[in-house]
Amino acid sequence: MPFIARQPIFDCERRIHAYELLFRDSAQNHFADVDPDRASQSAFDTAVLLGLDVLSEGYSLFLNCPHDFLVERYPTLFPPDFTVIEVLETVEPDAPVLTALGELKDAGYRIALDDYVDEPRFAPLVELADIIKVDFRATPAKQRAELVERYHHGRRQLLAEKIETQEELLKAARAGFSLFQGYLLGKPEMLTTEKVPVLADTHLRIQRALSSGTLDLIALEQLIKSEPALCYRLLRYLQSPPFYLQTEIVSILHALALLGERELRKWLALMASVVAAGGEPNPEPIARALARARFAELLAPFVGLPGSSLYLTGLFAQMARLVNRPLATIVDEVALPQEVCAALAGEAGPLRQCQELVAAYERGDWLACDSLRRRLQVPEIELRAMRREAGVWASRMTNCDAAMEEPMAVTAQAAPLRAAPIVMLHRQ
Repeated sequence: MPFIARQPIFDCERRIHAYELLFRDSAQNHFADVDPDRASQSAFDTAVLLGLDVLSEGYSLFLNCPHDFLVERYPTLFPPDFTVIEVLETVEPDAPVLTALGELKDAGYRIALDDYVDEPRFAPLVELADIIKVDFRATPAKQRAELVERYHHGRRQLLAEKIETQEELLKAARAGFSLFQGYLLGKPEMLTTEKVPVLADTHLRIQRALSSGTLDLIALEQLIKSEPALCYRLLRYLQSPPFYLQTEIVSILHALALLGERELRKWLALMASVVAAGGEPNPEPIARALARARFAELLAPFVGLPGSSLYLTGLFAQMARLVNRPLATIVDEVALPQEVCAALAGEAGPLRQCQELVAAYERGDWLACDSLRRRLQVPEIELRAMRREAGVWASRMTNCDAAMEEPMAVTAQAAPLRAAPIVMLHRQ
């Protein structure tokens, strides 16, 4: 189960000014001793799954950034209007870091320096900084006074962290600090969301896709369609504040094009790192969900509906089981076409009927299946072939034969569809 914590930052009036996002790898509310870049990547992923709007509640978010996270420009996956890049105290101000921070600054991001110690080598960072965070307990009073004297009158704000007593708060305010953080004001608040199961080789497939000079969007669409965890994460991300989409997402390919190659490469690289150790030991639910989605997609030539809408409806109809969240909640949180949302909500129409047909076949309700296929004018022999083809495809994508299994009739009086030879479909 993914975890994250957020700790409030206050102004002089004790009003919330921002939240700092803090990595957590368990229900224990403390930072685990893990690689800083992995921690930042995991925090990003959990923040997107939870929802940046939910986490921020309209306030700015301080994002902890180690060296490589900065150099790879991962912070641009967050929106600049409410993101503060918090440069960790372990980051050396080398040329790649300063170049990255300069670009981020030009793009509208604010820069904060964590646990700042006033040394000459950090001068280039100070030039870029908007906020300087000072550990109020670890920094001697004389050094605090020197920092205030040096920076209080400029454009930078001073933030006193580790404030744990009322006396420390008063001293910091009188000294000239304008932002405050610590247990006295607010402890880190733990937040969690459901785990999204992922196939074991997903990170390797992403890495192979990234190894080419130019991204093949068609191949990437197939990759993301075949991995529900990526599909969910992509559409969840596109529904978040960085985008405020003015156009409706109509397909996975459309979603990839909207990101653009530069940001898409960053998102994919980050996803590869996040899911590398998260392989699902039981891929059967994923295989069955993919088979349903592909089965629905194959109906497109017969029913005159976009294959992308049929696929997304089929996949997200199963997503509630995969991520253990209510379907209505999921639909509200991801960027899906309106007709897909309507079908998932139960609105009558051909798209909904296609999903009912697929569901009836999968549960072996042959009476309902026959009635629906006649209404949609889908030939019986083609229906069997499509189910077989969908199972083969899902089995190939997941290395799991569960998707190949034919359903058993659940109604004693129901008779299965008449036996027909298996044929592979040939469509233009």
